Parts: sequence; C-alpha cells; structure tokens
Amino acid sequence: MSLTEKPSDRIRENIDIVDAVPENVDEMWELLHQSWLKTFVSDEHHVTASDIDKKFANPKFKDEFRRDLTEAPNREKFLLAKERGSGKIIGMGQFTPASQDGFRNYDYISKFYFLPEYMESGRGVQLWRYIRDHLLDPEKETRLNICTYNENGLKFWKKWRIGWKITKWTKMKFPE
Repeated sequence: MSLTEKPSDRIRENIDIVDAVPENVDEMWELLHQSWLKTFVSDEHHVTASDIDKKFANPKFKDEFRRDLTEAPNREKFLLAKERGSGKIIGMGQFTPASQDGFRNYDYISKFYFLPEYMESGRGVQLWRYIRDHLLDPEKETRLNICTYNENGLKFWKKWRIGWKITKWTKMKFPE
C-alpha cells in the first residue's frame, strides 16, 4: 500500500487529534510510562518493569521529555489522540517532516504510543491515518524507530506500510 492509497474506512472515527501543549506533559508522561510497561518488559531482553519504573522516576528523563515538547522546532508536531467525549489522552505521536534545507530528506515518526487498554482498538489506525493524510509527503521516504521485539508495533506498521524494514538494532538503556 502506498502513502496515497487509503485502506477501507471500517473503523468509526472516535478520537480527536489535537496538538499537544505544555499543560499535557504530565498526562503524556503517564501514557508513555504505561505504554512502555506493556511494550518493553521482556525476560528475553532482560528488561524488567522495575527498570522502566526507575527510568520514569528519573527527573532528568522527564525534563528531557518536557524540553522536547516545549522547545521543539516549529516544524515538529506532537499530536495527541483524545477520546471523543471524555477528552482523555489515550495516544500520542511525534512527527518531524523532511527539512527544507536538505539536512534530512525524509519524514520521521519518532513516537507513537497508546495506553495499553487502547492498543489494538483501532485508535492507532486513526492517528496513523491523520499523520499519513495530513503531514507526510508522499514523495518522501518515511522513517520511524521501533523496538525489534515490539511484536504488536511491528505487526501494526507492517500492515499499514508495505516496504517497512528494520535498518538497525538499538538497545534500550536504563539508569542504574
């Protein structure tokens, strides 16, 4: 499937996609924490819930996240998926378009997370469609980072983008 093709619209739109603002940091932080606990804990890769809890308890890590949101270049987009009606933040994505100066000639999705209870519910599809239809340049390559043992994430991205391939392995690092 190319970026310009649209899959059948079998999922009812039930979220609102909005730009993140600094006041959203705490709720976004909790979403990331819960998503990481669901996604990255792995006996095989020696990542424990305690490792992730320690990382999220580290104020430097949260400060970096806050800075990313508040000091991001104007062209970088932090998007929130909010449940229609309640306004609860259930997902988030971070997108950076290819630079006009040629520094980076590809679009980049650097974050794409949902609360565990909303994973595999169709809401990720809605956020992806928004990014694809409104932000991506179909003439540019699109890249994203994904943990190689994130089976649900790999399944999701392979379904929506023919030709995704893993280009490198990056180990997650946790504080001592």
